Amino acid sequence: FLTHQIELLDNKASGQKGMSKIQKENETIMEIIVNELKAIGRSVTITELLKESETLANYVTIEGKNITNQKASALMKKLKDAGRVQNMIDKKKSFFWVD
Repeated sequence: FLTHQIELLDNKASGQKGMSKIQKENETIMEIIVNELKAIGRSVTITELLKESETLANYVTIEGKNITNQKASALMKKLKDAGRVQNMIDKKKSFFWVD
């Protein structure tokens, strides 16, 4: 009985090592964000980024939705924490750019 339970736990643990579809998609979107910031070449807010980037504006997620400001903001925070994007706050507005 215990051997069987241990096997079940091992199988469960080994299945959780890979990235989910949404995590993989988020990685792709973050690469697009970095590339679009490079193309724009100046500091922009998330709203401006989504308006100025045709790629991001037309991107449809796995869930069949467009990228929202909230999703872009969450991904931008990950990029900022990883040091891939620079950030400045001016009058309660966050501006982002790539060096």
